[in-house]
Amino acid sequence: MALDCSKCDGGMARSTEASVALLRRHGAIDFATGELLSDVGAFGDSIDSHHIFPIAYCRSQGIEIEKYNCLVNRTPLSASTNRVIGGKAPSVYLTKLEEQGISRRRLNTILRSHLIEPDFLWRDDFEGFFRARMQALTQLVNQAIGSNESVSLELRNCK
Repeated sequence: MALDCSKCDGGMARSTEASVALLRRHGAIDFATGELLSDVGAFGDSIDSHHIFPIAYCRSQGIEIEKYNCLVNRTPLSASTNRVIGGKAPSVYLTKLEEQGISRRRLNTILRSHLIEPDFLWRDDFEGFFRARMQALTQLVNQAIGSNESVSLELRNCK
């Protein structure tokens, strides 16, 4: 069974909504606040689906829209953290968070809670990040459904 991981419409696709819910249940931690995202709604801040490699950065690097706009490049964050990060390269926004007092070790732990391998973000390596995260999300989905039938994530041309 294949799950389309492309975001083809103006709103968040159902597959992206499902992955955000799974990541929150898995224990994803907000990049800036350090709060579990499963608790964020209780404190009055909404949850955004954040582009890990921001749209502006991806466009400037010539990354295909089908890749940068799909669920592999999305993760839940508080709305306030999403605004702080903006459209900068991951290495830039991670350095900014580090300068605000979050240690690199803590940032790496937070990134891993989102099934993100930190080294790819610190090096702005979109392709390495994409391959590793697609595999990690596939494993998370398969664990969640608990089925003998394996689910695979795939991109579909949504132009």
